[in-house]
Amino acid sequence: MAKNSEANILEMKFGDKAATINGTNVKMTFPWATDKSQLTADVKISPQAKISTDPKNNNDYTSAVSGTVTAGDGSTQK
Repeated sequence: MAKNSEANILEMKFGDKAATINGTNVKMTFPWATDKSQLTADVKISPQAKISTDPKNNNDYTSAVSGTVTAGDGSTQK
């Protein structure tokens, strides 16, 4: 099986709220009273890819969170 060269975030959701994805930028607007210090997300990434900051773990989204998506062939997107 050939290794995939795609390293993209295809979809990201916090509960039923979907983030806006534009290239390598992912933007989410939360309701005013949301505690963003310990959120989990559901993320769909390219086949065979892995993501460095596991969104299924609690992450602090009070400021920007950086991560790297690594494709099956080892290429990356930040």
